[in-house]
Amino acid sequence: MNNLFLRAFIHQSPLHMSLELFGAALLFCVALSVLVFLLIRFFQVWLPAFRYGTTAIALDRTNYSPGQIIQGKIVADLKRPLAAERLDVNLIAESVWYTRGGGRHGGASIRHTKHLYMQTKTLGKDASYFKEEFPFEVTVPPLTALESSEGTIVWFLSSGLYLSGGKPLVSKQLIQVL
Repeated sequence: MNNLFLRAFIHQSPLHMSLELFGAALLFCVALSVLVFLLIRFFQVWLPAFRYGTTAIALDRTNYSPGQIIQGKIVADLKRPLAAERLDVNLIAESVWYTRGGGRHGGASIRHTKHLYMQTKTLGKDASYFKEEFPFEVTVPPLTALESSEGTIVWFLSSGLYLSGGKPLVSKQLIQVL
């Protein structure tokens, strides 16, 4: 079997061999590109949670009406005390709609968003954070305060612990406003 392989290898033309090498090199470059993309994504998204810990938004419920007060808390579960510039909680409403793509999108659905409302409350500034809970209250605005939109209105709370000299630790919680 080895003899047959050796004879076939010797009788191949140099052009055929260079095309095979080019294909192998191209496959290697694609695999390397995917690996680099995954590593970059890991360092951007997952590494801060592994390195510093996490924050989460805790709510008793997720359904609200306009004018109601949302009561909750930001739960910091950090691996060690960390200095941060600020801790914010945001109530955000976005209009979300989809269109059919064309051209370079190949007919796939394209997601569009438009910010309609944002209320920010700062819960702490220039402090050290560790394993703590930070209560908050935000009021859902009247729906008449929002511009009419062409899509579905999506409501969510987001929190950000902005570390001194580092990436923010961000969490998000979807809510429904009926």
